[in-house]
Amino acid sequence: MTDQPASLDLDDIEARVNAATDGPWGFYDGETYADVAADMQVTSPGSYNYREKIARLEDENYWDDGDHEDHDDSRAPEQMAANAAFIAHAREDVPALIAEIRRLRDELADARAQALRDAAEICDEAGAVYGSRGANDAAGAAFALMERFQRKANEAEYAATPCSVAACEPGGEPCSTHERLMAHGEGDHELCEPDCAAPIPCDRCKGTGVDPEHSAADGIDGPAYLEPCSACQLAAP
Repeated sequence: MTDQPASLDLDDIEARVNAATDGPWGFYDGETYADVAADMQVTSPGSYNYREKIARLEDENYWDDGDHEDHDDSRAPEQMAANAAFIAHAREDVPALIAEIRRLRDELADARAQALRDAAEICDEAGAVYGSRGANDAAGAAFALMERFQRKANEAEYAATPCSVAACEPGGEPCSTHERLMAHGEGDHELCEPDCAAPIPCDRCKGTGVDPEHSAADGIDGPAYLEPCSACQLAAP
């Protein structure tokens, strides 16, 4: 069985990137050495200007590795130059990879949240059909599943949404962005943006679709599906 790769801590990786010397980095391939430096400009054969020296690689270190004992003499400078190129390009490659991983993670989280909301909508529609036919047990089960899908979708959206300020403290108070998302997911839209189009139910219409205290009539299996009141923004099923 293949071992699963360890999860990447992008914040730690990005911190190391930010602490390193600013780029761009370049490298100079000499006969027996290779230099990596920031803002390198080769002025003539064997000479260059730079802002800060990053590293020097020497071909004699190549032969210190026993795995290279059987290699011909041309391999040392080739390997040295390849290593120097890798180090120099990492200054731009690593930030680009971090950005791409974050983009893909956000895209995956958005897709997961949307899939869960789609599933919740299907359950909501099924519950409405069951309720209209008086099959209230089935309607209640469908609405319970809908609420579960909605809760999972809210959790996925919460995890994928960046904090409005410094990262929320674990177990502490959420930032304003996450506080709004939590309230929105719980049906409280007072903190939402002005363009939030979520329906705002009154106190009577909050809760499950089947409510014995407010049902207008009894169904075959018990209380009929609860129709929203005329003052509520919830659309009738």
